[in-house]
Amino acid sequence: MTRATSSSPLVAEQAPSRYRREPISRLAAHDDASAQALMLARGALYAWRLDAEIRRASAGKRSIDDLIKALYAHAVATRRPVPTSDFVDALARDLGTKAQEIHTALIDEGNDVVLPDGVLGRCFRAAHSTYNGFDLGFDEVRSEDEPTRRVVGLTPDGAAARAGVREGDLIESVQLTPGDASKPVTLKVSRDGRSQEILYLPRGRAQRGQTWSRVADVADEVCGQD
Repeated sequence: MTRATSSSPLVAEQAPSRYRREPISRLAAHDDASAQALMLARGALYAWRLDAEIRRASAGKRSIDDLIKALYAHAVATRRPVPTSDFVDALARDLGTKAQEIHTALIDEGNDVVLPDGVLGRCFRAAHSTYNGFDLGFDEVRSEDEPTRRVVGLTPDGAAARAGVREGDLIESVQLTPGDASKPVTLKVSRDGRSQEILYLPRGRAQRGQTWSRVADVADEVCGQD
């Protein structure tokens, strides 16, 4: 028996992004918030996936922490950065040929990171369903960096545009819950010398991806005991 289904904010970051299928090397070349958010989310999910794979392969005796600590110690001793090939070679000592397969698929080819069932413990069950990810509807980072704090990178058919936000509006204030598409955004803007408050849900287009359901018959106090 399960309760409500939801997506992890990190997982949900992948689905609505227009850079969804781009490899990390190309994501790094973009300077807008969407690309940066996707790159950070994919990197975190990649590490999470590797940790689950290493724990599974070692029957819980090793984790990604052990791999990173060893690479760090080697980098300090040799006084040189760790190249990607060294990282993959170290990973292969835990996962065999699967290490290169995972790295190629998720980092080099830009495929979505899918977390294995059980990675969140016994309290959550993985599934695939349709959901709306968080999408502010404009580039928040570039807008904030503007000297006049104006709306930049407005998505023409996005939630903000549909609510009445226009490219170039001067941002007076914004209230939001980062990553939560179910909580409304209150955006106060100035246009043609007049202030107005715009309220909308920061929901991106419906996407199909990995979601998680809370298993109802497992008590909260045992969730972290796996």
